[in-house]
Amino acid sequence: FDITFSPADVGYQVVRLRVRFRNLTDDETLDRVFIPLQGAGVIIDSQIAFEPKAIDFEETTVGASPLQKTLQITNLHQFALGFADFVIIGADRNDFLLLDETPADIGSNETIPINIQFDPSTLGVKTAELSIGIREDATSVRSLKVPLLGKTVQGPLIQVTQSTVDFGGIRILQSIDTTITISNEGTDTLFVSAIGLQENNPHFQVLSPDTLRIDPGSSNNSVTVRFSPVNLTAQTDTLLIESNAPNNPILKIPLNGIGIAPVMEVDSDSLAFGRTSVGQTDTLELMLTNSGTDTLQISELFFKLNNGNFEILDAPTSFPLAAGRNVIIQAVFRPLSAGLHIDTLTIRHNTFFRDSITTVPISGIGIS
Repeated sequence: FDITFSPADVGYQVVRLRVRFRNLTDDETLDRVFIPLQGAGVIIDSQIAFEPKAIDFEETTVGASPLQKTLQITNLHQFALGFADFVIIGADRNDFLLLDETPADIGSNETIPINIQFDPSTLGVKTAELSIGIREDATSVRSLKVPLLGKTVQGPLIQVTQSTVDFGGIRILQSIDTTITISNEGTDTLFVSAIGLQENNPHFQVLSPDTLRIDPGSSNNSVTVRFSPVNLTAQTDTLLIESNAPNNPILKIPLNGIGIAPVMEVDSDSLAFGRTSVGQTDTLELMLTNSGTDTLQISELFFKLNNGNFEILDAPTSFPLAAGRNVIIQAVFRPLSAGLHIDTLTIRHNTFFRDSITTVPISGIGIS
């Protein structure tokens, strides 16, 4: 069958022809199809020629780079013509943009280009007209219109569950994983072509495959990133996910974390009591400080020889010490006999993840 297009005005017309099929036996509707139809009403002018006479930007996707077309305007007269204005009009005028400064006039038989951009923000068919004002004389202006058409579909649309990943403070020599879910909220297949780190910081590791195929509506694909600090320095990098998604072809997710650990310090390398009478007592103080960034766990305080000449006064044998805090340990020397007495104060703690030991030599002289 024949379809006739008879435009009543300048501009694009976009419709759909619906065709329904029926079963000839019971007259039941079996199926139907829609056939897109479009056409443009244009102006044929004896003074000005447009090429093309109507501009179709065809199809793009939401978030993709803007499309650009060039309109060639030719003056067919033997004298110059002046332009009053160039204005995009119509319901979807905000989706189209004139890119260049428009000319004030056009010489005889001259052709000038006008660049137009299509940058839609919503889905659907977009129509507008470029209205060009031609000066007939000093007082009158004649307007010519060039139809504009663009179509926007969604295509693949990438979304992630985390726009940034902060691992926080993690004990050095330990690891922590985080999972980022990638979903395709568009209408076409999303192809992830590469997943990696921008700076290749060795403290971070991507555990997922390099590529992914994600069907429309799917949200069960994930990327796992591991943070494994080996020092107490803050670490940063950026996870890069490259895909065919027009809304974000190179998706960037900042990563940061810091290694933490307790650090045990003592304010004296040794304790020397000097001379003390047998049966009498002398006391010296030892300060324990946690200069690290995590809780220090003191698991045991004891004397290696444990010969009865030294003891810790009123102190628990195990206790936690928060980062930046300190505690005073009072060591007591009570000689049981005359002569030189030595021992070693042993402090067991968790500075380097596994059990660590700090030793402080201790001595004193007993006199009769």
